Amino acid sequence: MRKRAAWLKKQPLCQDCMAEGVVNADDLEVDHVIPLFKGGKDNESNYRTRCSRHHKLKTAQDMGHVIRPEIGVDGWPIE
Repeated sequence: MRKRAAWLKKQPLCQDCMAEGVVNADDLEVDHVIPLFKGGKDNESNYRTRCSRHHKLKTAQDMGHVIRPEIGVDGWPIE
């Protein structure tokens, strides 16, 4: 928990949102770039700050799952 708190202090924005041109400091999580179950290490060289949406997408991809888009009342996908 201390490692993650220290990391979020260093990297307080979702790095994936920033790559999309969006600044997001809400609902942040520390993600392992290479998942622990695939042999990744629990150290800063393997950390990435992600918002919960990007973390969910990355985790699903790591596990081979497909995330279906959430559909709004108007019938269009919600991003």
